[in-house]
Parts: sequence; structure tokens; C-alpha cells
Amino acid sequence: MRGTFFALTGATALCISTASYGAVIVDEDFESYADTAAMAAVWADGPGTLDATNGYGGSKAFMHDGSTGDNIQGLASVKPTAAENLVLKFKMSNDGDTTDTYQSVGLRAIPVADPHYLFEVGNVHWVAGTYNARILTFPGSETNWETVSEAVAPSGWDEFTVTFSLDAISIDIDFGVDGSNDVAYSVALDGSEWTKGFDEIRLGPPSGGSSAGDTVYFDDILLETVAVPEPASLALLGLGGLAMLRRRK
Repeated sequence: MRGTFFALTGATALCISTASYGAVIVDEDFESYADTAAMAAVWADGPGTLDATNGYGGSKAFMHDGSTGDNIQGLASVKPTAAENLVLKFKMSNDGDTTDTYQSVGLRAIPVADPHYLFEVGNVHWVAGTYNARILTFPGSETNWETVSEAVAPSGWDEFTVTFSLDAISIDIDFGVDGSNDVAYSVALDGSEWTKGFDEIRLGPPSGGSSAGDTVYFDDILLETVAVPEPASLALLGLGGLAMLRRRK
């Protein structure tokens, strides 16, 4: 009897696990491009170039020299819902001496009009080595530029994970891409449905500005939806854990 109960619970947990996967919207490591022209067909409009050797781990990467303009990829108005969060992950280089550097990864709704639904995060520095984010007119938040990391990141690569839900925008940063969580920052939202979604993902100076001479590399960009676990699903997984313990006894 215990064995049967365990099997059924395991099947239930498997169904829950399978259902928890969302949709991948952007999955970009820049390895597939032969040259800058090929990359620009996907990441358009800006001065960014394909770098063959300076990416994370010595691979290809997107390089922006800070000159005016962003490279942009169009999106199909993606946004979080009550059932799914929207998660952005990327790696960004940091030279450790970037006062007055303006380089970021951004998401925005088009056209740009109030409410803006405009997000940018990166080494937009007033203090060298720190990170800032622009979070503009999301439901329940009027935040503009905010310091996300007062700690100074060492030179090297850093990994960002940004989670958009109806309740909050959360930013986690891993200095050195070593599995640590060196920065955890969150802005609360009011829980209401978004009236529009993100139509663009942008690489380069915020709002297409300029940061001449400040070269930054971007790599391993992932944008995806992730299902929000329902309380009932979490309870079933808890029962599955109890069943495993009982069977082991």
C-alpha cells in the first residue's frame, strides 16, 4: 500500500514539475553569428559589434563601445501575469573603474508614453563599480533611477537575474559568476495586471544615449516566462515529500 501511494505521489509531482516550465523568449549566447552583420540582423539599429574572443569564458559576445545608440531586438509585448513571472538573465563585463559609465540591458514598452513600463539595469555609475536600475511607472511604483548595489563589484563578469511579477521587480546580482548572491534588490508593485508589455530588449547606453569610450561586453542573455507555483501544487509536493519519508521508514 505504501508503495502504491508513493508511486501515485511521484506521478503527481512529475506532472507538477512538467507544468512548471514556461516559454523561452530570447536565448542568446552570440555563438551562432559569423560576423557583426549577421548579428545586426537580429540586434538592430545600434553600434554594437560581435566580439570573437572576449565573451564569458572566452567565447563570442556582444560588444558596445559606448557610442550613441542601442542595439534592439523586438518582442511580442511580453509581460508577467498572475500565472507566470517574466525572468531576465544576462552576464555583463565590469572593468572595475567605470565612474560615469552608462551601459545597460533594458526592456520597454513601445510607444514610450505614460505609463512607461520602462526598465534598465547596468553599470550606470555615480560611484565606480556600483550598479543602478531605472524602474519607471510600473503599477504601484513611480521609481526612477535607484542604486541597486552600493557594494563595489570587482572587475570581471557579473550575472544579473531580474524577476518581474505582478507584486514586485526583483534584481539579484552575482559578482564574478561564482554562484553567490551578492546583491538582492526589490521594488514592490501593487499586484494589478499590466496594461501593456515589453516590446523591445535593448543593449547599450540607457535610452540610446552615449558613454563614449566605455566598452562593455554582454553575453548569455535569457528572457523567459516561469510559471508561478499554485498553493495547491506546493501542498501536493509537500505530500510527496512526506510519502518518500514514510516509504524509506
